[in-house]
Amino acid sequence: MPGLFRYVLQIVAGIIITSNVSAQNSTIVGTVRDAVTLQPVAGSTISLTNTKFRTIANNEGKFKLSVPESIVSGWLVVSSLNYAADTVQTSAGKNNYEIVLKPVIGALGEVVVTGVSRATLVRENPVPVSVISTRAIEQTAESNIIDVFAKSVPGLNAVKTGPNISKPFIRGLGYNRVLTLYDGIRQEGQQWGDEHGVEVDPYNIEKGEVIKGPASLIYGSDAMAGVVSLLPAMPVHTGGTLKGKYFSEYQSNNGLIGNGIRLSYATSHWSFALRGSYRIARNYINSIDGRVHNSGFRETNASASAKHISDNGHTVLNLTLYNNLQGV
Repeated sequence: MPGLFRYVLQIVAGIIITSNVSAQNSTIVGTVRDAVTLQPVAGSTISLTNTKFRTIANNEGKFKLSVPESIVSGWLVVSSLNYAADTVQTSAGKNNYEIVLKPVIGALGEVVVTGVSRATLVRENPVPVSVISTRAIEQTAESNIIDVFAKSVPGLNAVKTGPNISKPFIRGLGYNRVLTLYDGIRQEGQQWGDEHGVEVDPYNIEKGEVIKGPASLIYGSDAMAGVVSLLPAMPVHTGGTLKGKYFSEYQSNNGLIGNGIRLSYATSHWSFALRGSYRIARNYINSIDGRVHNSGFRETNASASAKHISDNGHTVLNLTLYNNLQGV
């Protein structure tokens, strides 16, 4: 009887060892680069077709995908925003791959990042989102960033309560029924009162997104009408060189003069940005009343940001200063 019991244990142990061996994983590693510049394409999505196995490339374009050895032979699908997707055949005898993606010009208009864990295409997002591109922002002659959004998104209106103060209204609802986000952080200044606007630097907004309709389940009760998301310009990999951008603006009716500057520096793990702007305008003129007194303003903005990226995630520190003097 003890001999039989020992024999059964040996059979069970053999089955367990065999199962563990057959369930061993194989690791596929590689690097994703731009086909033109050969720079790493950070944030690329790598997935094995017809399986649930996928991963995302780090800031240096490197990825690591662990899959069972039984399905190591297949097709890798590599995709990234602004690039044409590519497929690479994998084999059991090769675990390291160099992948290049061809850039696609003009694909940025489809991008949306609101409410999701990573950048997603509009057509793949279940929530209806309107995207305001960088070009639309820079080519619209408005004195307020909310006015720019209202001109680009049907159903979004701007209610002006001061010289350069505009509040977003979506389908007739505003104030604490419309949530405003700045880089994912609640911007609740415009909810306080009539003379409080969105306290952000208009020259620092790179893109915007608007969700029209109830979004309370995701963002809270103050998003009953929708969400206006302001996305600031963040530095990308500059190869360790300092880059800058200068803005200048003039409007003849109120004599608005605006100037802004943005400096950025980024490496594979660290990025820094300094921004500043100054805008001043006199009382504007209309055809009925002539010069409208107390409609001038002076606006000063300054901000700094630092970002650290690692394989486990990223950390961002933002410091902002906003000063708006009205009726000057």
